[in-house]
Amino acid sequence: MAGEEFEWHYLKDGQSQHERLGERKRSGRRRPLFSPRFRQQYLPVMMSLMMVYLAWVVMSRGSTIKYDEHLDEVIVSISDGSGYSEKISFRDISYYVLTAEREGDKAARLYDEKKPTAYWNLYMNDEGDESGYMSDLARQTVLDAVIRDRIYANEAEKAGYVLDEETKADTEFDAKRLYLGLTEREKDTLKLDEEGLKEDMLREMLAKQYILSLGGGDLTKTFAYDIKGAEYEKIKEGYSIETDTDVYRKLRIGFVTIN
Repeated sequence: MAGEEFEWHYLKDGQSQHERLGERKRSGRRRPLFSPRFRQQYLPVMMSLMMVYLAWVVMSRGSTIKYDEHLDEVIVSISDGSGYSEKISFRDISYYVLTAEREGDKAARLYDEKKPTAYWNLYMNDEGDESGYMSDLARQTVLDAVIRDRIYANEAEKAGYVLDEETKADTEFDAKRLYLGLTEREKDTLKLDEEGLKEDMLREMLAKQYILSLGGGDLTKTFAYDIKGAEYEKIKEGYSIETDTDVYRKLRIGFVTIN
């Protein structure tokens, strides 16, 4: 509320709350925040409820999984009703987890070089579904990217769209270089191998190039075909997408292969 509506709602005897508060201060009378009866009957209940809520928040965010113990658990199933069907496990998203943590770690060290975990625990208070802890938002981004690339790779195949040999060779070279640069922890936790990385990165590149072709070189149109874009949402309507988030929501990006 603002302006006249605010004054109308809060004026009493021709005075606003601020004016009445000023009079109380001048008169030396201070009104307690809570009445004795309220403090006795309701405040303990409110404090108990608050403690329960805080405990729930800590437990829900603190409950994490050991990634390499869930590699073969299916987290999303995708089908288009015309022959394409795929079940995607933690093992299948390892490349995306790797990418999210490597890119996020760069930002985390810019944010706090001595304590990069602080970045992943930041709460972003944006509009809509963009609000949340950085770790949780990154987890959702991983899932969104995996689904997007599977869908567009399938759409490209149906349309007869393929990567040219030069792009394919460059992507395979990048995959080899990425594999050779993996840390021991990344290898042990994500169970990545060179052939798997090539497959993932070629699929990702195929999806990316197909999106660009759908946009026809127009950046605005291209965005419409990406995650949350209007055209992408239309394409998604032709797919059945089922996610099992019970285990996946316990995955904390930023704490799988780093920190």
